[in-house]
Amino acid sequence: FSRKEDLLVALTTRNSLSRIDRFERAAAWSGPTRERLLAIALADTLMLDQSPEMFRLSQFVFTEVIWGAASPKRRQEALATGTPIERLVTGIVQDAIACGELPDNLGMSPLEVALGAWAQCLGMHNLIHAEGVLDGQQVRQPYQLLFKHLNHLLNGYGWRPLMASVDDAAVAEQIERLCRDVFGEPATFCAAHVITTPT
Repeated sequence: FSRKEDLLVALTTRNSLSRIDRFERAAAWSGPTRERLLAIALADTLMLDQSPEMFRLSQFVFTEVIWGAASPKRRQEALATGTPIERLVTGIVQDAIACGELPDNLGMSPLEVALGAWAQCLGMHNLIHAEGVLDGQQVRQPYQLLFKHLNHLLNGYGWRPLMASVDDAAVAEQIERLCRDVFGEPATFCAAHVITTPT
């Protein structure tokens, strides 16, 4: 590496490639399209919670001071790793429209629809991993709260099947079921990484 910024971007690129397997499992799952999208968010949440140092590196890399100083080749390689994930997510949106689970009159492209959920995930990850930001804010279950927000967003899109009750118990059950059915993880694993117990 000719510069330290290229090394940091390369490490982030390698980490992104290692995450694709879980995203592919979520996208290929046979469940409803709405829950396939939520499973993508769950995959992202599980990986970031298990490897917070890699998330912090990614946050650092995409700052102007690092990203701007990296070589065009390394930046292009990093951006290219996001293409398969983008295809998986937009494919879910396209499937949802095709099967009538998502209205086709939202006035947004499939990518623009997916960006709403992505922005919520990224925003919550940033808040959770910024030390001290949520301390004392009475946000005891931030990842579970993320999935409440996501379900309200998808309800707003009219993405069926609508979730009638977006309360803590319903969301916890949903997360545990996706953990088990999509990723083969026990409820205890999911509870440890996503559903925290209020103190």
